[in-house]
Amino acid sequence: MSNHYAYTIENYQYESHDLDDEVVFINFDIHYTSPEAMTLSSFYSYSRFENYLHRVQPAFFEYLTKVRNSLDLWGPREKTLLDTIGEEAVAQLYLFLSHHLEEINFAQEEFEHRKKMRSKTPQEAKNNQEQLTGMLADLKDSASGMKEYQQRYRNFCEKAQRQMRNIALEVFPEITDLEPEKLKAFKHLFVDEIIKMHDSVRKLMKE
Repeated sequence: MSNHYAYTIENYQYESHDLDDEVVFINFDIHYTSPEAMTLSSFYSYSRFENYLHRVQPAFFEYLTKVRNSLDLWGPREKTLLDTIGEEAVAQLYLFLSHHLEEINFAQEEFEHRKKMRSKTPQEAKNNQEQLTGMLADLKDSASGMKEYQQRYRNFCEKAQRQMRNIALEVFPEITDLEPEKLKAFKHLFVDEIIKMHDSVRKLMKE
């Protein structure tokens, strides 16, 4: 006989991933009253959720895309995007997420998964904990270096892009009179060259 699930999902809050300040996970609490009383803390990837918005809420997804494209930054820009759109839009995003979690039976599957984990023998639980501890230790060792690399990469690219645009506008001021589509293309004109410049600098330092 299948279980009857009664629950509420509350306390939605987005935060940056440990490995990348611009990658977001949305945290929340699931309060179950059936099949048994339990409260679980869980999360959902923002990038995965955006795929759902693209399919089911195209107007809202288009709005998010326009805001993201207006940010003169490199990288995922998820954290900056959600910081920029304001509380009302974030609340709407959480509402869409609650619908999505309901549709995919997230709370039911999370309940069964946690219940299965609790049913393990003490030795199995110990082994799992040791494996998890080792994985977290390895992750912590690599996280600092990875974050520093990402920050320096984006810092280089953003500054180089601004400088190249400024030089182009100084030498060719008529760029400002171009039609909107060409101005949009100009904004991203030097992307490939900047990436190559960054890679060349990194290669030089390693030689």
